[in-house]
Amino acid sequence: MQINTHASYAAATDRMSALSADLDQVQAQIASGKRIIAADDDPIGAARVTQLHRALTTDTATQRAVDAAGSRLAATDNALDGVGNLLARAKEIALLGGNATFSAADRATLAADAKNLSEQLLGFANRTDSDGSSLFGGARRSGAAYAVDPLTGLTNWQGAGSAPALALDANLVATGIEGPAAFAGLAGASGPTDAFALLTALQAALVEPNAALRSTALAAAATGLDAGIGRIADTRALVGARMARLDSETARINASNLQLNKDLETAEGINMASAIARLQRLTSVLSATQASFVKVQSLSLWEALR
Repeated sequence: MQINTHASYAAATDRMSALSADLDQVQAQIASGKRIIAADDDPIGAARVTQLHRALTTDTATQRAVDAAGSRLAATDNALDGVGNLLARAKEIALLGGNATFSAADRATLAADAKNLSEQLLGFANRTDSDGSSLFGGARRSGAAYAVDPLTGLTNWQGAGSAPALALDANLVATGIEGPAAFAGLAGASGPTDAFALLTALQAALVEPNAALRSTALAAAATGLDAGIGRIADTRALVGARMARLDSETARINASNLQLNKDLETAEGINMASAIARLQRLTSVLSATQASFVKVQSLSLWEALR
């Protein structure tokens, strides 16, 4: 009799403990909205959830890099837009300087304007991104991309190497433009030159007293500036293509995230209505079991006292 009573007691308490554990688990699932709280709830499902979270983390990191690259390229495009407008204005000055009705004073004023454009060009060439890194310095991110040599007066590139690139799939997307690619390699009167030298030559041409030499020099400056304007347009097109590639990557990541979150919801989500119904059922069963246990224990105690 004692053995049966002890066994019955142990079975009842085990049953109540199991029901309480199930009840706690369902309550935790409802509170979190997730079916899998611990890995041992569903080892295979938990592994799948971990895999999905890892994929989402990777996408988030990639998107962060894409956003940074996009911001850098947008700043580069903005600077190049300013340079294009500046060179267009310089060409207007070159054409105006050839006007036979202009006096030496008029041309001196134009030369001052050209000098101001040279200073603005240096400012554009030394633009930085939001992190303070040089846009046109290539691999060299710190310091000015261009500096004026105090001895020669020439504006020289201070950068080095290629611009940083972002790896997307099997391809690399450069996130910047090396200064020489945008400003150098232009046609000049005595061979290839750069935008800085062209503006310097324009200033000199405007104050040249010999009309014939001035006309030739201004024509050469206008030709070189045309080449510079074309170079900037081509460079902006290249930057635009890179920005489009980043936009495509963002679209891919958004689609990927949408699917991953759906898969995650399927893998670890719960049917809230079913979970609440199960909670109510377990609560009822536990209450009934507890009541039955109390009643049985009372009867057992009564029998012992008789």
